Amino acid sequence: NVSETVNVTDLIQMAEFGWGTYEQFFNSAPLDYQLIRGDNRRGSQNGSADCLFDGKYETKLCVAFYPGNPLYEVFKTNRPIAPTWYCLVTGDDTGYYPDRNWKAWQIYGGNFESDDEAVRDAEGWVLIDERIDCTDLPAANCAETYFDLNQGIMDKFQYFKLEVNRCMVDRAVDMQMAEMFIGDADLFQNEVTRHYDLAKADFDKPCVKSILDEYKAALADIKTATTMAELIERYEKALALKADVNASVIAFDDYERIV
Repeated sequence: NVSETVNVTDLIQMAEFGWGTYEQFFNSAPLDYQLIRGDNRRGSQNGSADCLFDGKYETKLCVAFYPGNPLYEVFKTNRPIAPTWYCLVTGDDTGYYPDRNWKAWQIYGGNFESDDEAVRDAEGWVLIDERIDCTDLPAANCAETYFDLNQGIMDKFQYFKLEVNRCMVDRAVDMQMAEMFIGDADLFQNEVTRHYDLAKADFDKPCVKSILDEYKAALADIKTATTMAELIERYEKALALKADVNASVIAFDDYERIV
């Protein structure tokens, strides 16, 4: 019931209206991470494990890695979450050093009374994701790779443990990763919106209509993704079709200049 406007002579207007809860508001905010313990902790120095959670793609965790001696890190988030996905970002020179990528790792979730209890061998860690002989991480610099958790655990956790067992070669090597971040269903919707906006483009010049229609359909499909695998597949399809539309626009422009 709108009883008054700013100017009584104006028409009443409003673009959108939506409901929300405090929980939805706070749960959609980005997570903060705190490294509790683990290997290669050297504060803000580049190469330290702290760089894995600093939000900067130009810094990285980089440490000598030996087969049979897994690297581990324990960290916590600023609020408990029920994680469903996570992202790894390759180092800034992985294109030149692809052997430094991870090949096998595990992620655990846990809830503890204090940071002191969240030690590597504590009881209460729950395996929430495991990768064995994984080749999904590309030999490219600062490349984002998304994963859906594969253990079917739906519980909320605030503490997490990472164990990296292998790199891409089974010998001593400098292991590295620029960033790691995790997310739940609410943060997934943020990623849907972000990828949709990245793939979106407005075409107002002549082009092949069938290609444009296919691009628009692929763009709309991004918004209905329910898993990270679906989201990235649909995003990459929309990007490819956007490139096809751009090529069509250029072809039409060239034709008009010729004739």
